[in-house]
Amino acid sequence: MRLILFNLRTDADDSVLGFTTDWINALADRVEFIDVVSTEVGTLRLRPNVRVSGIGRDRGAGKLAQLANLHAVTWRILRQGRIDGCFAHMNHLFPLLTSPLLKVFRVPIVIWYAHGHVPPLLAPAVFMADRVVSSSASGFRLKTSKLRIIGQGIDTARFAPVERPPSGERRLLTLGRISRVKRLEVVIDAIALLRREDPTLSIRCDLIGDPLDDDGRAYRSELDLRISHNDLAERVRLLPGVPHYRAHEVVAQYDLFVNSGDTDSVDKTVLEALSCGVPVVTSNAAFEQILPVEMKPLSLVPKNDVHALAAAIRRVLLLSPAERAAHAMRGRRLVVEEHSIGALADKVLDQFRQLGAKSRREHP
Repeated sequence: MRLILFNLRTDADDSVLGFTTDWINALADRVEFIDVVSTEVGTLRLRPNVRVSGIGRDRGAGKLAQLANLHAVTWRILRQGRIDGCFAHMNHLFPLLTSPLLKVFRVPIVIWYAHGHVPPLLAPAVFMADRVVSSSASGFRLKTSKLRIIGQGIDTARFAPVERPPSGERRLLTLGRISRVKRLEVVIDAIALLRREDPTLSIRCDLIGDPLDDDGRAYRSELDLRISHNDLAERVRLLPGVPHYRAHEVVAQYDLFVNSGDTDSVDKTVLEALSCGVPVVTSNAAFEQILPVEMKPLSLVPKNDVHALAAAIRRVLLLSPAERAAHAMRGRRLVVEEHSIGALADKVLDQFRQLGAKSRREHP
């Protein structure tokens, strides 16, 4: 099988989208060749059977130039040889804009989209696509018979538990982009509440991530002020994002992963933490569908509820070693069995096999 893959940013060092390198490599291990067409290109750590072409946004190209480059690159790839499928990862515009070319060459289109927001052009992109895949039903809000839920893709060999010496200080982590939708102020307020209610509880919380735009930078400044106002400078730190290829080293060092986001779509950082055997407390409603029943009382809290989040953090931190190990094992097993990167790659390729079989029946 030979694929064309549309991507937003192909950069192994990127703190937010670096994981797409893992996805591309997992697919590349299962196919003959992949041509990646990416809005931006950075550090490449890809299999030899992967070629990457950028459309120039990272080189300062304007929108018209990017559009021309997109069509030129796609045309070149399609003319060079057989393409069995087009996979678009969180990039519904590329398959929409190139759909006339792809349809002429009878290339089936599969779009991955997993986000609570529904952009205006997603519906026409879905109309032109042959199949849509997502990590959960809550991560795709349009009604369509083309939707298939296939889970997330976590490198469970890399995101794995590690042994570390016990410490009197309990370390909490949030990891991801600095954005208002992450509701990090709720985490800060929960830590402040815990400090007031139980000064003997030794907690440090690291909020690791980078803002992606001006609003994110303004939000980060607001978080700094909130930390200072609550006298938490020695307990809560805002730290720069880490490259995705190092994320597993960071996550595994913490006692608890806190996710107060308001996206209602599966946040892969939560699954990465579970894969590392790190307990999780989250207000993300998407995990209501994903977590096993026995994990929900400890791991799920209502949105924007500071008192509930503080109570949940305290409950997890006060688990006995045996209770903590059992809870960690359940989380790890969930990710390994239902959200591994290998299983995801197989499910993506299954979509193209099904579409290919359907096309052969319709066009013998």
